[in-house]
Amino acid sequence: MTDKNYNELLFKKVTQEHKELVEELEKLPANEALSRAYEKVIKEDLVCSIGDSNLTQNEARALLRLSHPLDALYSEWLHNDYSYNDILRDTIKDRATSAVREMKNQTLDAR
Repeated sequence: MTDKNYNELLFKKVTQEHKELVEELEKLPANEALSRAYEKVIKEDLVCSIGDSNLTQNEARALLRLSHPLDALYSEWLHNDYSYNDILRDTIKDRATSAVREMKNQTLDAR
């Protein structure tokens, strides 16, 4: 049995990879950095998700073996079937539904 925590090692590696991305972006002209803002934000979200993930040690180890796991995860994100826009629309719909409920409660309370 190993005493290595591959999840922790993976988190450190992707955190470093993200730090290097930010340093690279800071050196770019503003318009070029802005054109890569989506990449920065999604990779930041991936780093946070890895920190909260429940990967098995084997899964974390496999990702850790990749030379650039954050780039690999970002590439996977770009090519998966999930739609970020669907997530945004669901969020808007959920909040609108809550707002309608709050509005109805306020109307009832005012009577």
